Amino acid sequence: MTGMESDPALERTVTELEPIDGLSLVTALNRYVGDLSDHHTFRLGQVPYLFLSCGRWPHYHAPTDTPDLLDWPKCAAMTDLVEALTRDVTTRTRDGPWEGFDTTATDIATMRAALAPLLDGYGIALASRRDIERVVALLLGREML
Repeated sequence: MTGMESDPALERTVTELEPIDGLSLVTALNRYVGDLSDHHTFRLGQVPYLFLSCGRWPHYHAPTDTPDLLDWPKCAAMTDLVEALTRDVTTRTRDGPWEGFDTTATDIATMRAALAPLLDGYGIALASRRDIERVVALLLGREML
């Protein structure tokens, strides 16, 4: 999930979520993922946003991305997540700052929770934004250890 950096209220929405069975939530700055969807317009217009993704795979936005390949239990869990996010975000005032809010602590916590075996295997303690950048580089195949 990206976009918490667009408003502090969104970080509170994410950190106060009840866990959703079947999902591991990893947060990161949008600059690590890029504008892969419609949230691009909101980001450019300086409208707070959250972007959810299950990542790219060989069938991403291709004709071979057919319903029989979908993980339906995960789709149901994502639906529950979107509902919880939507219900919460409507109760919060979003005042900014725009694209400058520091989400390092939450990004570290979600990455530790979801990626512990990977982090341990590479000896990454994950204690700073620099460590997050190392993990992102590793995941993108630009190993920076």
